[in-house]
Amino acid sequence: MKENFKRGSEWRLWDLHIHTPYSHLYNGFGNDWDTYVKELFKRAIANNVSAIGITDYFTIDGYKKIKTEYFEKEDKLKELFNSEEIEKIKSIYVLPNIEFRLNKLVGSNRINFHVLLSDDISFTDIEENFLHEIDFIYEAAPQSEDEKRKLKKNNLEKLGEKLIEQHTQFKGKSPLYIGMMNAVVDDKQICEILANKRNIFEGKYLIALPSDEDLSNVSWNGQDHQARKLLIQKSDILIATNPNTIQWALGKKHPSSEDFINEFKSLKACIGGSDAHTFDELFTKNQDRKVWIKSDLTFEGLKQIIYEPEERVKIQNTNPAYDFEKSAFTEIEIENPVNVFENEQLQFEKNRIPLNQNLVTIIGGRGAGKSVLINYFANGFKQYNVPFEKSEFNLSSDFKVKWKKSLNSTDETFPLDTQYDLPFLFISQSEVKEKVKDAKGLGEEIKKILELETLSFDQKIDETIQNYRSEFNTILEWFNKRDENNNPINQKSYIQQEIDKNRNLLDRITTEENKEKLQKYTANIEKLQDCESEKLSLEQLKTSLTEFLQKTNEQITKLNKGIPLLDFKPQIDGIDAAIKNIDDTIKEAQEENAKIKNDFKDYKGDIASLLSNVERFRHTISSYERRKKEIEEKENQRKSALNNKKKIADLIYSELLRHKSTIDQSWSRLLQGKEGWNEQQKELMKKIINNREIKIEGEIVFDINAFYDLVKEQLDGRIFKGKNSYEELKGLVGIIDLENYLDFLRNIDTSFQKIENYLRSNRYEFEKIFYDLQSRSKYLYVQPKITYKGKPLNKISVGQRGTIYLCLKLATNIFSQPIIFDQPEDDLDNDFIFNDLTDIFKEIKKYRQVIIVTHNANLVVNADAEQVIVATNNEEKLSYDSGSLENPVINTAVCNILEGGKIAFQRRKNKYHLNK
Repeated sequence: MKENFKRGSEWRLWDLHIHTPYSHLYNGFGNDWDTYVKELFKRAIANNVSAIGITDYFTIDGYKKIKTEYFEKEDKLKELFNSEEIEKIKSIYVLPNIEFRLNKLVGSNRINFHVLLSDDISFTDIEENFLHEIDFIYEAAPQSEDEKRKLKKNNLEKLGEKLIEQHTQFKGKSPLYIGMMNAVVDDKQICEILANKRNIFEGKYLIALPSDEDLSNVSWNGQDHQARKLLIQKSDILIATNPNTIQWALGKKHPSSEDFINEFKSLKACIGGSDAHTFDELFTKNQDRKVWIKSDLTFEGLKQIIYEPEERVKIQNTNPAYDFEKSAFTEIEIENPVNVFENEQLQFEKNRIPLNQNLVTIIGGRGAGKSVLINYFANGFKQYNVPFEKSEFNLSSDFKVKWKKSLNSTDETFPLDTQYDLPFLFISQSEVKEKVKDAKGLGEEIKKILELETLSFDQKIDETIQNYRSEFNTILEWFNKRDENNNPINQKSYIQQEIDKNRNLLDRITTEENKEKLQKYTANIEKLQDCESEKLSLEQLKTSLTEFLQKTNEQITKLNKGIPLLDFKPQIDGIDAAIKNIDDTIKEAQEENAKIKNDFKDYKGDIASLLSNVERFRHTISSYERRKKEIEEKENQRKSALNNKKKIADLIYSELLRHKSTIDQSWSRLLQGKEGWNEQQKELMKKIINNREIKIEGEIVFDINAFYDLVKEQLDGRIFKGKNSYEELKGLVGIIDLENYLDFLRNIDTSFQKIENYLRSNRYEFEKIFYDLQSRSKYLYVQPKITYKGKPLNKISVGQRGTIYLCLKLATNIFSQPIIFDQPEDDLDNDFIFNDLTDIFKEIKKYRQVIIVTHNANLVVNADAEQVIVATNNEEKLSYDSGSLENPVINTAVCNILEGGKIAFQRRKNKYHLNK
């Protein structure tokens, strides 16, 4: 009983070479058929074998007996097996494999020839219209035509009886054994019969040639060359498990696969098998080279290995499905009908859609519910993309999605009335086109792909830039400060002017007679001011030390860890001594000035006013002298701050170079493959990128128009009349490229002078264009410079940009979470889809689950989709059926729904075969 195989093509264990007790040339099973059948299927179940090729020499007797006397008789099965075993046995696919001994030798070896036939062909047609029409030579005579007889059991027995009678060494053996041992048939006749009876056999047989040799290493230089080549040419598949022969048969030992096809007519899939003749050999002989075929358990499924000889069959010990660990969605279950949107009739019907772990394609006519299904699905996992927004869907608990984090883990079920976070890539319809419509947008996406989304201007460098700018502007503001009378109190020229004025005043009240005494008097006044200032500083230091000492010793005492207490006695004593010295100096100066006052007791004028004026003028002069020194210090600081501000240009440029280098290094690392990838994975990544001739390097972008758009906002249009012209703006500012821009910043002290008079506000607002990171990033940034087949982005179409984006997205994340893509053909270059994307999907589906909605037959057929889901809308009721490409129902749907479907199937069939 055949299953529908809704999950599509899956890897299963096939053994296409199992003999029966009717294999008379070598029967190690005995003649008890019940025992044979019981052992055959119990061992098949124990070894998880899904398909068996029942093999006999020259006949289908064993196959026919199993089918008619066991499979078709429920009571007989119940005698031998329990109900659970019977259910498993009925799921095993059984087909006939007829082994012929040919009338050809290669070297000293007789060649056998296998014909695998569909189980759909009746026993009668196989026997009467094929086997019984084959001739074998019964006897010959001089100058006479060979006597031929038909390949029937009684004729083989007659041959055996004759040979036993003629050759005493054959006596004791059965006539049928001797007849089969000596009868040989012609491969040419076998092929002619099958080819000529198309109504019966067309598309329902495969010819398999055993090859125990390493065909990559045999000598093709002898007389067997043509005999060997002709047999290989007419074979669909080889029975061979030698790794070198497998690679040779796939054309990998030839200069190209085309060269192999030209010589041998097609690439050859290789299969093995137990070739079991005894119970101990059943499914265990050659078990380290098991045959895994990815298909439905049907003859059409088996035939897929000739269309995809490398991808559909593997000879290895373990299931290829587990060769690479990956997460996958495993099923969509709609327990009850679900309204897709609130207050609308559109409805998902009750359904269960198992999902293949490899390439799943969803097809259907317009409005059939293809995109709705995956967008509803994705929305349940917080993937919100146009054209469907979060609020539109009526997420229901009756819509369940099953997921495996790894192929060996158990399913997790997610009812979509609650939204979840799961790692998968969802690309909605036209999303790629939207992301790549402009170069900067594509550049930002490429940064994400290269895992450089966090690549940004270094915060510490930006802080340094802001500090340099702030430092310079603060000093500049200090120099520009004015008092309430608008005097430039921090300008050196103004200070010198005030010093000179007060000196002149002092000179006018000083005579030769009192000059020396007044100078001494004013010097003491200055000394007293300095002493009071020093004394105040020392007292403040003493207070700080005392407070620190008290606080620290309290903490040390509290910790109680034996730490010695602090003692600042030497420092405090030193401060006290210094204060005492200052007090002594103050006293000395005061006493000296008192004496000077006393000396002026005989002065004829107003001594009080004289000394007061002297003191005032001298104090003012001293004050201005100190201010002059402060200005000189500030001038040094301004010079240093200006030098720092000029450094900002190099800081910005060095950061841009760092970004460029980071992109270059990231691209270089990508081309080497990520850590942990094997060589096959690295080669796949390179194939995706190099075949498209995609190259990426960091590029510093100075968008001159975006820069002058910001400049225009800062100019006073009443003064500068040409601010709407980029050329006039360039003439005013003098920046035409990045080099000019950096020079402008390096000469910042003079750069602004020619434009200050045109500014709408102050220069500090204008400076933000250069120094504010957010403003600067609008016109000055680093992005990946991308070329595709040698062309820059501005020379390629949006579809080609989408191709670049997808290639990089796939190449950098080949081996990660599932990808769900709604109609990739809408976003991508047609040539890329036809020539490349099908092959890319064929490769990456090994490493990640791929689910696509598509109208493109090539993406379904020539990418060899493991599963096709067909969407149908019947009066707003959405239903989904699924299966494999080899499923006739699905095959028909692909041809009817997708334009070019039949052509795509034919192209797939011809791909590895010589077109006739």
